[in-house]
Amino acid sequence: MGYNYTMAINQGEPAAPPKDRNRARPAPERAPVTAPVLGWLVCASGFLTGQDIPLFKQVTHIAKGMDISPESLGCAAENAHLVISYDKGGNRFSIRQEDQKLGSPAALNGAALTRQDQSLKACDVIQLPGASLFFVPFCEGSRKWD
Repeated sequence: MGYNYTMAINQGEPAAPPKDRNRARPAPERAPVTAPVLGWLVCASGFLTGQDIPLFKQVTHIAKGMDISPESLGCAAENAHLVISYDKGGNRFSIRQEDQKLGSPAALNGAALTRQDQSLKACDVIQLPGASLFFVPFCEGSRKWD
């Protein structure tokens, strides 16, 4: 069994940082599926490297205490707040950075994200400090849910 960080904190012992932030972690438990999948984020780096995160909602928040927690991705910026939106009528995705409190901003394909919606397309890479996510849409072109 590894080092118990919670116990160390509760006992007043300073918690040692993880030795390897990119080590494999078990996938978070998934909620029961109540809607069809719209697409996926595949972790290209970070704690969940190689694992997918399905997108079921028309609006998905990557933020502490929201749909996807930056901490679960191994993101060094706990204040990250990104919004991925799906426009059913236009059958397209967009992304924006809702909160600008990041030490180093999130990026889409190397360009800094802003509060303005930017188009999110197949194979785009979302970069966060300590994690990167590869976007794979299911709904695109003529393929969409009725």
